[in-house]
Amino acid sequence: MADPVLDTLDYCETLEKSQFPHYQAKAHARGLNEALVAATAELATKADIENLRVETKADIENLRVETKSEIIQMKSDIIAWNVGMLVALAVIIVTAVVGIVPMMSK
Repeated sequence: MADPVLDTLDYCETLEKSQFPHYQAKAHARGLNEALVAATAELATKADIENLRVETKADIENLRVETKSEIIQMKSDIIAWNVGMLVALAVIIVTAVVGIVPMMSK
């Protein structure tokens, strides 16, 4: 049986003072305690909530780090793409200028 959530002895004595027979008071106290234990078995404790808070905070921090890393990677990809485009544009301009210069000298 799980930890009692009710002082069954005190409850039993209270019932006996109210003229309940001992066996009925004892059975009632046990039954009520079992019902309370069953009803509260799935409730979250402060420790459960604190653990969940810590886990959630760690998950958020991991996502923040991953997102920042992805942003940095995207920035470097954009810079590399722009440099490539500038080199290609420079080649096109040089080729055009080299092609135009002989035409101008004729």
